[in-house]
Amino acid sequence: MPERARPLPYCWVGWWPVRLMRRALVAHGYRLLLCFWMRGFTVEGREHIPPGPVIFAATHTSMTDTPLILRALGARGDRVVVTAARDYFFRPSRRWLGPLVALGFGAVPIDRIGPARQSIHDARTWLRRGFSLVIYPQGTIPGPAEDETALRRGVGMLAKASRCPVVPVRITGAATLLPAGVHWPRPAYVCVTFLTPILCAEGEPSQRFTDRLRALLFST
Repeated sequence: MPERARPLPYCWVGWWPVRLMRRALVAHGYRLLLCFWMRGFTVEGREHIPPGPVIFAATHTSMTDTPLILRALGARGDRVVVTAARDYFFRPSRRWLGPLVALGFGAVPIDRIGPARQSIHDARTWLRRGFSLVIYPQGTIPGPAEDETALRRGVGMLAKASRCPVVPVRITGAATLLPAGVHWPRPAYVCVTFLTPILCAEGEPSQRFTDRLRALLFST
């Protein structure tokens, strides 16, 4: 099938009624649930976010990362979609999960394995439609024995193909709030920090861009 003939998966997450429902969930449902456990919530660097569609490249330490980012973005989060692993959230054996995360978080499927061409095409389509993207360049929540600074190549490829600003996002405290493998939150102080956006320069290899992003996300 030609690439352009393929419909955009879960395009309905961008529909106005669905976004309105998600806005209510972020403003009331997620906020009430998270505030009960958070000892404090701080947002820094929101002034760094440029107007128009951007790519939010965030560290991934907890299943609460997405609702925390959406809350930190405020009204800006209304036109945001979140890339989620097709092989985990959208696999055929759990057909109920994909629509659920799409409705609740604006999640859309992205391939972590295999050719990246179609996922890049879908991501660029969302950006052209005026939506920003949340991407977790680590691809998963790193385990204790894994290198948390290892980033996958997709974010660099997308930055190069789209020429959109990439806003690095650090989330601290989320791993304490809801660690991987734990199903009940714990009290924690959480901070979401939006860093100065970066662009993929003309002719810059995607791997070099990824290395620059890594340096910003994990600098001390």
